[in-house]
Amino acid sequence: MVMRWLVFFVVVSSTARALTAVVAPKETLRSLFVGVRDPVLADPVTKSPFLERTLRMVGGDPETTFVSPTAVYGTKQNAYLDLVDPKQQPPSFEDLGVSLRRFLARSPSVRVQTDTFRSPLTAFLYERGWRQNFERNGFPGPDKEFAEAKEFFGDVGVLVDLSCGTGLMTRRFLKQLPETRIIAADYSEAMLLETRRRIDSRLPDLVRVDAAQLPFQTSSVDAIHAGAAMHCWPRLEDALAEIHRALTPEGGKFFATTFLTGALGTSL
Repeated sequence: MVMRWLVFFVVVSSTARALTAVVAPKETLRSLFVGVRDPVLADPVTKSPFLERTLRMVGGDPETTFVSPTAVYGTKQNAYLDLVDPKQQPPSFEDLGVSLRRFLARSPSVRVQTDTFRSPLTAFLYERGWRQNFERNGFPGPDKEFAEAKEFFGDVGVLVDLSCGTGLMTRRFLKQLPETRIIAADYSEAMLLETRRRIDSRLPDLVRVDAAQLPFQTSSVDAIHAGAAMHCWPRLEDALAEIHRALTPEGGKFFATTFLTGALGTSL
């Protein structure tokens, strides 16, 4: 009788361990798809953390979706996360007639400061003469600008390269700050795609943002870099207020270079 009980106990115990071994991987896998809260990214309107993140596999490539009370935001072109408020989205290129009318309705400053950089041609030319030409206007050059920014920031946990362009500085931050979470952010889809194309090392978080409505939680970012960018922000005051809000209250740092008298036909 005793022997039968012992055998039964061993069988049940082994079965329980087997069931646990089966369930645990399923729970681990499920945790990758739902219920993950990012400590930095937020709804650009409410500034609250996203309620849910889901991950779908599309042809082998990951696709992320963030759900908030105001909208659903997702990955575009398998390259970047679009976190621009849908109400602030620029004209679509799908309907040329409608897009042209909406484009002409935008103010001249917005057309020049913002829409110029959404062009794939501008993204293509940016590191092929466009950015290098800034040195004629007093900029010290990318290498010296980066050295000054890196010295100013020191060791930081989260760094946002705002208006990252083609990733000119993003690539340098990735190489020199291996322990830092780098978020490359820009309003231009073309620039983000060019940044993705040029990076062959570890990838940063690529995020499409509106500088005047940043999708970052309050006091969640240690450092923000904006190289040769502020003169391209049509809502400069709002953008600076957003930067102040997103930076950590103790030790948060903002490093920027810009034109003093404006550029691209605009003025500060």
